[in-house]
Amino acid sequence: RFYDDDDCERFVGDHFPEYAEAYASLEKKVEQSDFFRYLVVLKHGGVYADIDTECRRPLDDVVDAKDTLVVGWEDEFATDARAYSRHFVRRRQMLNWVFAGAPGHPALIAVAEHIKNGATKVFTKASNRNTLERTGPGAFTDAVMKHFEYVRVSGEKSWNVKVLPKVIFGTHPLGEEGVSQSHPDVFVAHKYSGGWKQKTGWNGRRSWTDHVAILYHSIRN
Repeated sequence: RFYDDDDCERFVGDHFPEYAEAYASLEKKVEQSDFFRYLVVLKHGGVYADIDTECRRPLDDVVDAKDTLVVGWEDEFATDARAYSRHFVRRRQMLNWVFAGAPGHPALIAVAEHIKNGATKVFTKASNRNTLERTGPGAFTDAVMKHFEYVRVSGEKSWNVKVLPKVIFGTHPLGEEGVSQSHPDVFVAHKYSGGWKQKTGWNGRRSWTDHVAILYHSIRN
């Protein structure tokens, strides 16, 4: 199924009126897109994928009948400083451009509530980073990890989470961190079109120094 902007707005209004005001108040289309993806899987279940992704292998090979949320690592760094230097907002960050979930999953409810409560909050003055915190991988990672910890402590298994390694969902076209998208274990390849990003400031177009930093961290990792 493909949803355009009008479809998304109608969907939220019809199925999640409690979130309609927060959805409308989000200042960027990409933030609405983030919110919508959580809500559509929360309602219907299934797999969400960005339009700039390519399915390389059938997801049946990684999704089991008992799985209720399937997510992937985007990156993992030794320190927060190293993560921030590479424009990530969490030292261990989950991606949100592809994931699978069962209808009603509490982790998706949690991220929806986070967005509702912080729809107009300024997390940081850096525009791109603010989006990642408000609706993107920062918010998603926090919600999933809190639920993961709840399951670990409580022993509640009915809403389990499967977290897949970076190679399956999280590789980069440039082979950053030494993981190539040509690897046979890549299931979904993300093309990183990055059309939503503000091209100046915190995460603008990469300079030669950015590429040197990427090479440095790739070698260290």
